Amino acid sequence: MKGINKGIKSSKGIILFKTITNTKLDWIKSGRDYARFNIAIAKLGIVTHPYNQVIQEYTEMEELQE
Repeated sequence: MKGINKGIKSSKGIILFKTITNTKLDWIKSGRDYARFNIAIAKLGIVTHPYNQVIQEYTEMEELQE
C-alpha cells in the first residue's frame, strides 16, 4: 500500500466516473467512457493509472458496491 499511497498523493488530478443507478448497462457505458477518456489523454501525452478499489472483494467495499 505504501507504493499505491505514494502514487495517489503525487497525483496532479483525479477523475471519477459515477452513475445515478448501478446497472450492468451503467457499468458498460462507464467502461466505454473510461476507454475514450484514456485514448483522449494519451493523445495529449498524459499518463494515467486506474485505481478502482470499489470492485475489489473486500468486506469494506460491500456498501459502495451496492
